[in-house]
Amino acid sequence: MFRNIEKKLNNRLLDFVIEWSYLGDHRPKRFEKFKKIGMEAYVHILEQYEKFTHRYRN
Repeated sequence: MFRNIEKKLNNRLLDFVIEWSYLGDHRPKRFEKFKKIGMEAYVHILEQYEKFTHRYRN
C-alpha cells in the first residue's frame, strides 16, 4: 500500500516539475522552496512510517 502511495507521489512531483518547466517559470528560488518543503514532508512521513512499523510489528 505504501509503495503505491510513494509511486503516485513521485509521479505527481514529476508532473509538477515538467509542467512548470514548460510554462517557462524563471523563479528557481520558489521552486527550490517547494522542493525543500516536499522533501522534508517526505522524510517526515517515512520516519513516522518506520516508527509505526516498529511499534506494531505484528
